[in-house]
Amino acid sequence: MKKIFTFLVISLTFFGCEKETLMYKLSVSSNPSEGGTINPTSGEYEEGTEVIINVTPNTHYEFEKWSGNWNGYENPLTIVMDCNKTIIGNFKLMDSDGDGVTDDVDTCSETPMGEQVDVSGCSDSQKDSDGDGVNNDVDTCPNTQSGETVDLNGCSDSQKDTDGDGVMDDVDQCIDTPIGKSVDSNGCILVYCNVDDLSDSLKDGLVGMWTFCGNSNDLTSTSNNGTLYGPQNSEGKHNEENTSYLFDGLNDYIELSDSFFGGSTSVDSFTFYTLVKVNSYENGRIFGKEGYWRTISLQSTKVNDKDVFWFGGSQPSPQQYFNISSNSEYELNKWYNLVITFNNGELKMYINGVLENSKTISLTTLNWSFLTRGNSTSTNHFGRSLPVNGNHGYFNGEIDDFLYWERVLTQDEIQLLNR
Repeated sequence: MKKIFTFLVISLTFFGCEKETLMYKLSVSSNPSEGGTINPTSGEYEEGTEVIINVTPNTHYEFEKWSGNWNGYENPLTIVMDCNKTIIGNFKLMDSDGDGVTDDVDTCSETPMGEQVDVSGCSDSQKDSDGDGVNNDVDTCPNTQSGETVDLNGCSDSQKDTDGDGVMDDVDQCIDTPIGKSVDSNGCILVYCNVDDLSDSLKDGLVGMWTFCGNSNDLTSTSNNGTLYGPQNSEGKHNEENTSYLFDGLNDYIELSDSFFGGSTSVDSFTFYTLVKVNSYENGRIFGKEGYWRTISLQSTKVNDKDVFWFGGSQPSPQQYFNISSNSEYELNKWYNLVITFNNGELKMYINGVLENSKTISLTTLNWSFLTRGNSTSTNHFGRSLPVNGNHGYFNGEIDDFLYWERVLTQDEIQLLNR
């Protein structure tokens, strides 16, 4: 009996000392769910077990912190299971360049610090809104048309007015207009008063220029100045005082000191230009150069019962006449840009920039010299001609400008004169 009792005591003692194994549950979740992956996300562990929790953020996210049964920022996180644990891994969207726009919508990921951005995370230094190759922060012309070449400021010629004349550079054919000058649609000065009022190309080959801005001087180095006999200064085509001369058709004229082209006996190429208005249908000389079998004039006259502009005269070797006239009739009190060109026998007349007539003559050069003989004198006048006897052809109208070149102007240059 004593042995049985002893066995029971020993048995109770042994089994009473064995401890029960405790198990704890772990639950880990992501906030937001798309922010990243966490491993492990769940499990049941014996008390005291160390569990390592790894975090992998998804694209555009970064791990922020733990919450729930753990507060901290560790990654990876090592915990000891000493109770049931519910842990939340919190993620946040990244803003890599610190511009206030998260990476998932930021289309400009490297914005310089401190620059203001739009909803897409782009600053002006990162945008080229008009696609001209110059970013907005330095682009002073923000709406450049596609395909246009621009300068360092992002401006194309269609957006610049370099000389400030109100005509953009892409159409401005006179890019150095002085400040304050009135210009035409080509950006060229409307009222000529100086040689510098001409475009550079129109200065080439220029050998005579009378703008009648208060005087009748030749503004070129030729200095073929005029002496006034009666004409009065007027406002010209563009209504600016003292920019033209008004001839009364009775006895007004301007006497030049020399012939054109210095009286050369052989001129094979030239251009004459005048801005003129005719006030009556009487035969009137815009200019008239005398000389025996060397008379040359530009005039308003009647040909075949039509009131036209006419250029021509006589030549000595061999003695013959030549001329060209407009096909259309002129109207009274209306301004005309009149251009005559000659090139090795080919005469052309332009009115208001448009070719009016062309004619080939047998003469390849023209003689501009003086010779007093017969009914001819050695004179060259604006507003009339001066034969010994006969009609002087006093001009009734207004001459705004008179210029000539020892070359044929191009079509583009003739257009520039059409003011």
